[in-house]
Amino acid sequence: MKGARDEVLYIGKANNLRQRINQYLHLQDSREFIPRMLKELKEIEYILTNTEREALLLESQLVKKLKPRYNVRLKDDKNFLLLRIDYNQPFPRFEFVRERRKDGATYLGPYPSARTLREFVRYLSRAYGLRVCRDNVMKQRIRPCVLHGMGWCKAPCVFPEENLDYHERIKEAVALMTRRKGEAEQRIRNDMLQASDDLRFEDAARYRDLLNSLNQLWARQFVRIATPIDADVFGVHQGSLGGAVYVLHVRDSLVVGTRSFFNEALFAPTTPDLESLIFQFYEIHEPPQLVVSRLPVSQSSTLAELLAEEWKHKVSFATPKRGSKLKLIEMAEKNAALLVLKESESASSREELRTELEEAFHLPLSPEVVECVDITSFQGSDSVGSIAVAREGVLSKKEYRCFHIKGATTDDFTMMREVVTRRLKQLGDDPTPRLIVLDGGRPQLRAVAPLFENIETPVYLAAIAKARKEKNLPVDRILLPDSDEPLLLAPHSRVMHFIMSLRDEAHRFGVAFHRKKRKKRVLTSPLLQIEGIGKKRRMDLIRHFGSYEAISNASQEALNDVPGLPRDVAERIFSFFQELRSKGDDIQ
Repeated sequence: MKGARDEVLYIGKANNLRQRINQYLHLQDSREFIPRMLKELKEIEYILTNTEREALLLESQLVKKLKPRYNVRLKDDKNFLLLRIDYNQPFPRFEFVRERRKDGATYLGPYPSARTLREFVRYLSRAYGLRVCRDNVMKQRIRPCVLHGMGWCKAPCVFPEENLDYHERIKEAVALMTRRKGEAEQRIRNDMLQASDDLRFEDAARYRDLLNSLNQLWARQFVRIATPIDADVFGVHQGSLGGAVYVLHVRDSLVVGTRSFFNEALFAPTTPDLESLIFQFYEIHEPPQLVVSRLPVSQSSTLAELLAEEWKHKVSFATPKRGSKLKLIEMAEKNAALLVLKESESASSREELRTELEEAFHLPLSPEVVECVDITSFQGSDSVGSIAVAREGVLSKKEYRCFHIKGATTDDFTMMREVVTRRLKQLGDDPTPRLIVLDGGRPQLRAVAPLFENIETPVYLAAIAKARKEKNLPVDRILLPDSDEPLLLAPHSRVMHFIMSLRDEAHRFGVAFHRKKRKKRVLTSPLLQIEGIGKKRRMDLIRHFGSYEAISNASQEALNDVPGLPRDVAERIFSFFQELRSKGDDIQ
């Protein structure tokens, strides 16, 4: 589905295209965003595929590439943690990574609960005296660190001769990581009893402490399930404002982690898209052997084949009608329902905020988007403009924008006018009702107001001026271009708090961008500005002359004598520094 400017609004798939399109056009789909999307809809394109499998793949690829506004895109883009152990190193360690590589190392996992995994590894590392420091830290170590003093590491970095059994120790720890809870617990207890029988009481105490630590961890982190199962359980719930998906990660009959997602484009009674969502989820996360959901068997078979091909292991789907697996689905659905309720209350609050903004600012339309513009500069250099954006009352960081100031950088009013001019040009004929708030007072407002006189789109202007106690202005004030008096808003009202928070966010974003720009300028060598000078040739010049200052003072003849330096580049270097001196610029 495409809009007036040929932008893609939504991508979907259907066995019966006519039926699906009618559901949209006749508002038989109950999702909140459908009426808004239909107002923007100008054209529908379709592609025929031979199989449902091809349609699922194509839908996923197009959504990922085009990022349509009304498609569900899971925001949790991190893979589950893996443990990497490189036995080729003299003293390997547990490394936390998020993707497998063909590097000869051993990988364990994935583990859904990152916090649990990190604690488990910390206990094991302490119990078996394994190193936890990075390779570069270990190579620089000349004396044991504090972990050795506390008895948590046997310091292979400085005492290699005392760690000849290091590989056996880490293999013992790995063996525990690869066993189920009951097996791991029994193994540790057996090792403890064996050490005690052999009169190795220090080792027995070490196993005892490890067992106690892990029992506390398991008791705190997990919810136990009666039936033996390793699976991901999907529960869904839908409301008028959207739908929620709640995923229970069950390993060794324990709920070891959860993930949840809410989106206004999720689900409707007539448009189930659980298949697409599960496929999208497992494009990011490695699936377990079993996936439990209410997905019909007719749809899950194709999905199982695709996932098995992608992850190189069998993936089964279960749609239970009774028993413990059904209870797991119901548990997930109950949590999804709570998420929908929470989001619905939040949406109601956001709608109230939009209404309050419309009334407080005397606007003809309720603003869907509110932006705040700020200018950041330091002594007139590296000036930038920043814009923080809130869409329907929620910060939309992907819509934040920063601008390098191109014009005069000594006049705050001119810079503000330049930034707003460029922003309005970006927005073009976007019909979204929008309020632009300047971080400044009446002068900034006067400088920018003429830009809004002939605008046909619903874009409105205001400013927020900081409190000036020395001028008997104790609180921040909201200013409008057509009024000489500030708006009468309570300092602690929701509207005032929202605008102030957005102003602070624009300032934070602008300062971060300004510092990045300034740091880049300060750390960048002027030599790199010269055509023909790259990082390698710059280092060759510094090695030859000994310093940047010597290069700047070098004569044309000295530059010509640099091995491998073309004569035309040498001439440009000499001319570059001559020009800097003629302008009186600081060469240092």
